[in-house]
Amino acid sequence: MNNELATRTGQPPWNFDYTKDRAAIGELLGRLVDRSYAETKHRPGGGLMVSALVMFLGGNGVGRGFYGKAVKLNLIPSERMSEQAKDAFWIGQMNGMVKWAGTL
Repeated sequence: MNNELATRTGQPPWNFDYTKDRAAIGELLGRLVDRSYAETKHRPGGGLMVSALVMFLGGNGVGRGFYGKAVKLNLIPSERMSEQAKDAFWIGQMNGMVKWAGTL
C-alpha cells in the first residue's frame, strides 16, 4: 500500500523506521475505517473495517491499532481477547470487506 500511494500521489513513501510515519499511516487507516464502517454499518454483516485488508509490515496480520479501533467502534468487547478470537474477528472483517467490495 505504501509504495502504491507514493506512486499515485508523487509523495515519498513513508519510512516505518520513524514514529511519525507509523503514526501517519495509522491516522490514514483510522480515517478510512471510519468511512468503511459508516458505509457498511446498516448492511447485514456490516460495520466493516477496510484496514483488515492491510497487513502489518514484516508480519502476518494486522497492526495493534486495528483491535483498538474495533473496540472504539464496539465491534469487539476488548483488545484482550484470545489470539484465536482475534484471528476469527480479523478473518471475518477481511471476508466481509471482500464480499462488500464485490457489490460495488
